[in-house]
Amino acid sequence: MGEMAEMAEEMMESMPDSMAEMAEEMMESMPDSMADMAEAMPDSMEEAAQAAGEMIESMPDDMGEMAEAMPDSMEEAAETAGEMMESMPDDMGEMAEAMPDSMEEAAETAGEMMESMPDSMAEAAQDIAEEMADSMPSGMSGMMGMMMGMMSPSTPLPACTDRPLTVLPLTQEKILGVVPLGHLKPPEHTQPTDHIYLSIPGYLQLLAPSVNLYSAGNGRVTRVSRTDYDQDGNTWSDWNLTIGVCDGREIRYGHVSTVSSAIQEASNASRTGRCDTYGYGTNQYQYCSADVSVDVVAGDLLGTVGGLDTTNTQLDMWAYDNEMAPLAFINSAAQPSDAKQVVCPLDWFTEDLSQFLYGIRRETHLGAPFPADSAVGCGKTLNDVAGTAKGLWYSATEAGETWQDQLALVDDNTRSDRQAISVASTVADPGFWLFVAASSGTVNRDFAQVQAGSGIHCYSSFTVESSGVQASSDRFLIEVVDDDTLRIERQTGSCSGSLAFSSPFEYRRS
Repeated sequence: MGEMAEMAEEMMESMPDSMAEMAEEMMESMPDSMADMAEAMPDSMEEAAQAAGEMIESMPDDMGEMAEAMPDSMEEAAETAGEMMESMPDDMGEMAEAMPDSMEEAAETAGEMMESMPDSMAEAAQDIAEEMADSMPSGMSGMMGMMMGMMSPSTPLPACTDRPLTVLPLTQEKILGVVPLGHLKPPEHTQPTDHIYLSIPGYLQLLAPSVNLYSAGNGRVTRVSRTDYDQDGNTWSDWNLTIGVCDGREIRYGHVSTVSSAIQEASNASRTGRCDTYGYGTNQYQYCSADVSVDVVAGDLLGTVGGLDTTNTQLDMWAYDNEMAPLAFINSAAQPSDAKQVVCPLDWFTEDLSQFLYGIRRETHLGAPFPADSAVGCGKTLNDVAGTAKGLWYSATEAGETWQDQLALVDDNTRSDRQAISVASTVADPGFWLFVAASSGTVNRDFAQVQAGSGIHCYSSFTVESSGVQASSDRFLIEVVDDDTLRIERQTGSCSGSLAFSSPFEYRRS
């Protein structure tokens, strides 16, 4: 191990300061016992290092900024790297343990160095990195790929304008309605959705022919994912595309049935992919994602939505403003980071397109449309009001699978005079109960006016579009015990007579 340390010191002396710091961090993070490194590091790594030396030998003397970016003794450093590879002991541990926590910062530093190189040098360095990654075992090549992705230079997105979206994502005649932010569909959407929906022909029948999907503005596809669904034995897949439209702003398309060849190829080539599995009961999902870089212009064909072989009958659309202050959820830790940056996508379209989309906002129940009123606007995701019943709550007892602990006491997303009790489980079977909110009394009182210590309030007379089972005969008793505690119980009957809990469930803000 002593010989290897001496050679490492020689390499570090020949490197620029930023690269020396990166190498030093890696050396410090290597454990004393480093098992099976001989298997983890292929012979071609040495060849790659030697190739780097040969590349440097073949460079012309006059390379501009190269003289400053790369030390004179880089060839010697590359040869020393080859000698290091030969001298490593057999017992070297898992490669993952050898990688420092600061690897991302190191890769970013390497990326900055590559950006300062002449084009020919940067391309050659990238080619060598790709050859090295191809020769590695799968686990190591994945880590190498992540570094390559961070190192690859890309043109910055332009500064933002108020309305960067100039093209509808679907042709106008294919957009039959817009569901505002805050849609409810327990249990997976017990909490108000952070995206809108664009409904396409066939959505009422849940059988929609394929329609083309376009880029709404100039930008860059930066991330793609594919979700594989298994719901009660029915299986299908769809895609999700994240597009940077300007510096600090992104849009995202969901329930995309197919993607263009350029996006598919970029996804296949990405070395940053990973997959996660989640779900509840007979509803299971696998989510796989990858970082990509595909430049697009407004109107470019990105793929398709719908299709008779899928259940996709609406396009999901998100908008994120990463420069704004995060939305102030009371339990901020329970929300994904991107959900705290959500804004209304409709407001980013040009005036004429925005006006068209606002004019067709609606929800649908049993085939009947419920148009949104003007006061609702684009809907909202943030409903929390501290010290009151209004907002998002979580079961105080174990509720099982993902989403099952959620309770939402929130505004309706289409009619400003209505509110909803949205339940994932525990209190009742999944569903939501809609009612006309009252500004006084203890019956159907506006959640924002039900304060801690104000006693039991009763909710009943639910509207026909409520999804809860036997909603017409249900009543809910709700009491805010303190700022962090709420009790709720579903009972049968109206709100007349005495109000008393029998077996309430307790929920917390956090």
